Amino acid sequence: MSNKHIAIKWATATVKTAPSFVYSDQFFKPFSNESTRRKITQELAKNGVLVWFDTKEGAFLFRANDPKLTIKQDANFKVGMYVDENVLLLPALAI
Repeated sequence: MSNKHIAIKWATATVKTAPSFVYSDQFFKPFSNESTRRKITQELAKNGVLVWFDTKEGAFLFRANDPKLTIKQDANFKVGMYVDENVLLLPALAI
């Protein structure tokens, strides 16, 4: 099993059992290739997991359609906010 498949399996299982979102500060560390990161993100989306990159090698992982997560985007950027007892402002992403 490749690192890519291990990451996808771990993320899917972890998000499904977590009470809210999951943050991994090294989720993308083994994957420096942007194409591989994009493929992982797409595969996780098929599994109901939304991936939000942090500013380095980590990722925030959310259940798709989580009502606590609000996402807004225009032609160039995407921003997000997760609100439960606290507010988490996600890093802006260029799209």
